[in-house]
Amino acid sequence: MDPAVVRGFDGEAERGDGEDQAGWVEEQVKKVFWTFFISMAGLILAQVLDPVTAQQMSG
Repeated sequence: MDPAVVRGFDGEAERGDGEDQAGWVEEQVKKVFWTFFISMAGLILAQVLDPVTAQQMSG
């Protein structure tokens, strides 16, 4: 078996070259960014709507 061939989550063989890795890393960065962004937006919205409760939640 060719060591450069990697099995994907769907079971199909995929090439494990640098371009695939860069795409995977980019997707992970996007997921982390949007998770952080939505979390921060929620905290800011809570602070605007109900400052006392938001202050208790954040510590």
